[in-house]
Parts: sequence; C-alpha cells; structure tokens
Amino acid sequence: MRWSRLYRMMHRDDRDWQMPGPPSYFTRRRDGIPVPRLDRFMTGYTNIMKLQISSKTRENSYLVMNRQVWTWEKQFFATRHGEEPAQSTCGLCGQRENTMHLLFECDIYSAPLWSILQECINRVLSMGETPHPGITLHAFNVMYNLHIAGLPNVWGDQIYILIQEVKRHCVYRRYMRCTTRGQIRYDRLRIAAHLLIVLRKIISLREYQGRPRAILEELHIALAEVV
Repeated sequence: MRWSRLYRMMHRDDRDWQMPGPPSYFTRRRDGIPVPRLDRFMTGYTNIMKLQISSKTRENSYLVMNRQVWTWEKQFFATRHGEEPAQSTCGLCGQRENTMHLLFECDIYSAPLWSILQECINRVLSMGETPHPGITLHAFNVMYNLHIAGLPNVWGDQIYILIQEVKRHCVYRRYMRCTTRGQIRYDRLRIAAHLLIVLRKIISLREYQGRPRAILEELHIALAEVV
C-alpha cells in the first residue's frame, strides 16, 4: 500500500468532519462568494440528475457546481509564479473573472443575458389567463440549480433545462473569445440572438425526441420580438 493512500485512510474521518460537503462550497465561502445553506446547495446536484439534458450539458453543470470551469482567475493562479503571469480580469468588463462573474455577473454579457431571459419569461407569464406576478432569476437559480420561486410547475423542467443550456453556451462563448481574439461588441440585440440560438437548438432536439416544448416555443416567440 502506498503511504499516500494509507495517510488518506487514517485521516479521512478527520477531514470529513472539517469539510462535510464539496470543497467548492467551502472555498466559495472562504472567498466571500454567496452560497445557500449546505443542504440546499447539495440539492443542486440532485436537480441536475433529474433533468433530461445531454451528457455534455450535465458535465458542464457539474463543473460549475464544483467550481472547475476555466476562467482568467484560474489562469492567473496557474501562471502567477511564471515569468509572464496571465491576467485575472474579464476581457469584456475588466472585473475579476471567476465562475460567478463569467456566468452571472459580467455587466457586458452574462448579466444582460439573464435579464433578457427573465424579461421574456415574465412577458409570457403575463399573457396567461390568470395574472402572474412574475419571477426573478437569482444567482442561486443559475449557479446552484435551485428552483425558481413562483415559477408554475408546468414550466419547471423546460425552463431549468434552458438554464443549463444557457450556462453551457456562456462557457462556449468565452472559449470562442479567447481562441479567436476577436473584438466583438455585445449589445442587447446580439445577446438576444445568442439566446435565440440556444432556444432553437433545444426546441429542435425536443421535437426530435417527442418531448414537450410548448413553453420553449412561446419563449422563442417573445424573444424574437426583442430581436
């Protein structure tokens, strides 16, 4: 038996007592990033497993939960002892780019993206026969897969699937910016068009699979009006 394995076995109980949950939860608390209670945080993993999403989308959602999505902040920590350390700031807005910033807080891309999606959801909700007060997309709904307060049950799965696909899209767009080095201006029209691309992709897939998609199609119409 290797000494490293023996050491882990001997100290496993002690380590579990000090950190009774995923390391990503406690490192977020250490860094001052808002997180829900540990029990609610853990339900985020369960909620991912319940969704009918592709394996790549599920993998991306797990990377987000575990704080393993590559960002400029990670790049900086990986190269800070080298001769030319990488930048740690977002290439769009100049703020520190961690996972929360990349997927929810960037004022140039992710924050307007979720604002437009929330606006479209509330627009469709308001067109129902029964008046609806609307919903608010909180960071916990996006980052940790918690259920959205006030969202009708009939909307549930389709909206939560859309959120996971949009997160995957945000990561994809970051990789595109980093690899092409292109200077792209992200205005409201372009961001709404990106959301349309994601919606069209999910609608086409669910149509092929024979699964419900009525809510997504209504959102597609509302979003097309924004574009």
